[in-house]
Amino acid sequence: MKTPKSSDPNKPLLSDIQNDEYWTSKVGFYMLWLEYLVISPSYELARRYNAGKLTADDEAKLPADFDQVLAVYEDFGDIQRELFLPWWREKGRSLCAFKGAKPRVSKLAELKYSNERLPNPSPRINNYIEDKWIEQGGQNTILVAIPVGIPKSQVAKQVGAILGKYSKRVKTLEHPEPKYSLAGKRHNSNILMRYINVVVTRAARPNAALWRIGAATKISATYSHRFKYNSKIVGNDLLYSRNSLSILTSRAFQRGLSISENAARGIFPSHAACEHAVEPDLSELSERFRSRRQWKKDNKVDGVQK
Repeated sequence: MKTPKSSDPNKPLLSDIQNDEYWTSKVGFYMLWLEYLVISPSYELARRYNAGKLTADDEAKLPADFDQVLAVYEDFGDIQRELFLPWWREKGRSLCAFKGAKPRVSKLAELKYSNERLPNPSPRINNYIEDKWIEQGGQNTILVAIPVGIPKSQVAKQVGAILGKYSKRVKTLEHPEPKYSLAGKRHNSNILMRYINVVVTRAARPNAALWRIGAATKISATYSHRFKYNSKIVGNDLLYSRNSLSILTSRAFQRGLSISENAARGIFPSHAACEHAVEPDLSELSERFRSRRQWKKDNKVDGVQK
């Protein structure tokens, strides 16, 4: 399938989100999934394992569920040297998107009165069943006659009343689940970006006080603005605020690491405790992130991968 040109090469096109073959929503969260894999210690071990570069120290760190991490790596690949859109088009859609066209309301035919003959919508209905209905997964569907002169509010009310007669089971969309889907139903990209920012910033400044990391990353709307990273503190100045910000920063750091380790096991986003999480080497993590950021700069021309 040809990919249409876009004025912003980094922005997913509509065809990246839905077409006749795949559809999905929240594609930005899959981009974040890749970024969390970058900082995952377990996923980095899988990358080294596949490259034949495991050291003796690495082998001692291999988690008990390393086979699960390797299975995710086999699907997602080495994302250290990968931009999201090329990855999404080559691998991501087939792994994370629903197969087929996205179910949507369709106009099948128009009925117009004529003295000469009655309208015959059958051919259009048959074409819909043989084409779009199949593409959209053969969903439970109703055919409704809507006089176009009725106000939209009345149409919505009357159609709603018709749909209300069907059980929740009948109204559930049926489609094959993708191999990888987002965990849970409520997702917040801002929080996920804050967590990963805290992890990366602390990795770059491992000896800094946690409240300074919290100030630099603006992790708290309540406390972060009260400080700057290099604020000079004397004695017990703003002690309660510093302690509170330190606690919030520590929580964000731990959650960011948990999300990354769960991501390496095919679960995203989740900050639930990961039983076999690998402890990070902060200096190595910082260098890995820095190296990837530099690679992305070096391999882009006007936002397009070379």
